[in-house]
Amino acid sequence: MLDLMRKKAGSWMIKFILGAIIVVFAFWGVGSYNASRLVTVAKVDDEVIAYDAYRDTYGRLVEEVRQRFGDNLDENMLKAMNLKQLAIDQLVNDQLLLNEAQRLGITVTDEELARAISEVGAFQDEKGFDPDRYRRVLSANRLSPENFEHNQRRAMLIDKLRALATNPIKVAEVEARQWYDFANAKAAVSFVRVDPQQFKEATVSEEEVKTYYEVHKEDYRIEAMRRARYLVFLPAAFQDQVVVSDDEVAEFYAGNPDAFHQEESVEARHVLIRTAEGDSAEAVEAARQRAAEAAKKAREGVDFVQLAREYSDGPTAANGGYLGRFTRGQMVKPFADKAFSMKAGEISDPVKTEFGWHVIKVDKVIPEVTRELEAVKEEIRSQLVARKARILAFEAADSAWETAYDEGLEAVAKGSQLTLAETGAFTRSAGPAEAAIKDRQKFAAAAFSLDIGQVSDVQEMSDGYYLIEAVEEKPARIPELAEILDAVRAKALEARQSDLARQEAERILKAAREGEALDALAKTRGLQVEKSGLFGRQEPITPIGASLQLSEAVFKLSEASPWPEQVFNVNNAWYVVRLAERQAPDAAGFDGQKDRIVNQLRQQQQGEAFEALLAQLRSRSEIEIHSEVLEP
Repeated sequence: MLDLMRKKAGSWMIKFILGAIIVVFAFWGVGSYNASRLVTVAKVDDEVIAYDAYRDTYGRLVEEVRQRFGDNLDENMLKAMNLKQLAIDQLVNDQLLLNEAQRLGITVTDEELARAISEVGAFQDEKGFDPDRYRRVLSANRLSPENFEHNQRRAMLIDKLRALATNPIKVAEVEARQWYDFANAKAAVSFVRVDPQQFKEATVSEEEVKTYYEVHKEDYRIEAMRRARYLVFLPAAFQDQVVVSDDEVAEFYAGNPDAFHQEESVEARHVLIRTAEGDSAEAVEAARQRAAEAAKKAREGVDFVQLAREYSDGPTAANGGYLGRFTRGQMVKPFADKAFSMKAGEISDPVKTEFGWHVIKVDKVIPEVTRELEAVKEEIRSQLVARKARILAFEAADSAWETAYDEGLEAVAKGSQLTLAETGAFTRSAGPAEAAIKDRQKFAAAAFSLDIGQVSDVQEMSDGYYLIEAVEEKPARIPELAEILDAVRAKALEARQSDLARQEAERILKAAREGEALDALAKTRGLQVEKSGLFGRQEPITPIGASLQLSEAVFKLSEASPWPEQVFNVNNAWYVVRLAERQAPDAAGFDGQKDRIVNQLRQQQQGEAFEALLAQLRSRSEIEIHSEVLEP
């Protein structure tokens, strides 16, 4: 098939196919394109999970992390997140739950489905659910009503099963109080700090250096390195060969109406006073009154940005409550209904949503508009030119690959105006240092997948198409001690000094536990006893620093047993500590937090119950995963 495609690469049909492939590559990458040939990715009992479902789930997860991390997201981060396995796990879990819902006779009626869909804000206008809007939104997201409704029904079935398993869970007030006391307790310690730098006169023998090297030699491992040559086919170099007619522009405009339609949108800020499911009526009313107080001050001229920072419980508080620009469907219905009924500069009364009470300030209203063809034709032309140029670049790279496969990249470069570039040595993890190579990790992955002297297939990168040839490899190795003697000796000396500091700290602790005064023990060694500030279980200890191990040990101590059994290393120093003070939380503070804590504990226990249900379903089900689909 590939040979046929290469031989016919000039035909209009192959150009069409290449265009489709390029779109697939842009969204999924080469690995996923190859994997799409697999029909089944997993089976749960007798139910098949198809590749399309895996592709969609994986794509959604990738998009979610792209939105979260933006330009900071790279190939290494994606690999560390293991999104492919996460996508498979989600699909398997969903199928397990659907099978269980069927076994229990749980159903979703057509009326329930219709009601749920009609309540989705993205499908509503000012009059409520709009069937035309429903179809347009689905079409814009490349969904058919049948597929969307099928998926919605599945999600509702899972929600019903989840509710059946978790709704009976209740949390008693006494349990909430115990959690409050545990989470808000404070402590302080008296401590002596033993610094390894006090042992500057320490030395290490050559035998100790050698021993340190043998124990820690993996710390000095040098990664395998490669050098590569490459040719790059930049779409920009082919743009002068592209002609886009007015008819093509008009056809694109007609075929993509949503791209040129701008929904009405609002730019706004808000103050959010949080409430939670299960809060008492009194707590909800208290939150409303606090929101009303903020609204009153805003109308009296108090700066809304300052009010948001002072009052708001939401994540936007630090940013003055700024929500940015949004369309009606991007917000929950009560919030959207109010925001889109307001004029710029207006401040709302408190508005209740599932998140709590909101006070909204509209900064700007941007009306709905459809851009005319005349206004966007050059923008469309530029897009079509770029798209066609990318296809030409791919065709040129693919044609060059045929020559390179037999004769090498040098022969291709000689027969063209392309420059054969060469990298310095690089590792798989870092990639080449050359600034001209944008996708360094992707380039490195391709180069390390080749045998020396082998030329890669066409590799799509963000700036164009690459042919890569691996030309040299330096295997991973651990350097001999002689090569790194000074560095190893310095580390061995640091370790020796730290060990001496630890031994000194342990002697102090042992004597203190036997009854000697800590002040006297410190004074005879030129040290001093200090006292920390009060700290919580999850807080750093001032001035010692953050140490979960030390915090956990301290909160196990008591007035009757104030000494731990060990010393602690924090930020390269050793500490002898003694419980100096325990402070119980303010009992009056519990009343204001009780509802939130009860709800938080209930949600936690519901989550644990749901995970236990999944574990039970997995243990009694036959699950088969085709792991080859997870290959890069």
